[in-house]
Amino acid sequence: MGSVENFCGRNVVNCRTLDEPYSFYGVDLGFERRLLPTCYTMRNRNATTHVAMNWHFEGSNDRTAWTLLDRRIYLTNSPEHDKKFEEEHKELRTKGGSTTCCIDTDIYRECGFEGYRYFRVIQVGKNSSGTDNLALSGFELYGRITAGRWP
Repeated sequence: MGSVENFCGRNVVNCRTLDEPYSFYGVDLGFERRLLPTCYTMRNRNATTHVAMNWHFEGSNDRTAWTLLDRRIYLTNSPEHDKKFEEEHKELRTKGGSTTCCIDTDIYRECGFEGYRYFRVIQVGKNSSGTDNLALSGFELYGRITAGRWP
């Protein structure tokens, strides 16, 4: 782990994976806990290089079968899509910056409303520096608790 500095009451840390395709960061909410996410926030590390540009946000209950909950892809050959992404992505490209992405909750009509225990952000294309490192300071989940005890 790299250097740590205080940013708005939270620590911004320099974390990044190895330069390998489909690198990801994940979280386990714990035994019997489930969350039905409505949004998630990704925070950039304390740098402006290796910023995530193409990722999927996924949920699972067994770490084998993953459900695609959201996807962000840059440079799709659709000027309208790319312009929207560029605006959304602007803050994430700053040191310690973040972006909040909302999930189209209509997906739960297809995959169910039980929620998920495991979540991951998986990089599905090159970052802003043209490598496969996934560099984040962290990510936060927002949504509705569907199961489990929470302190």
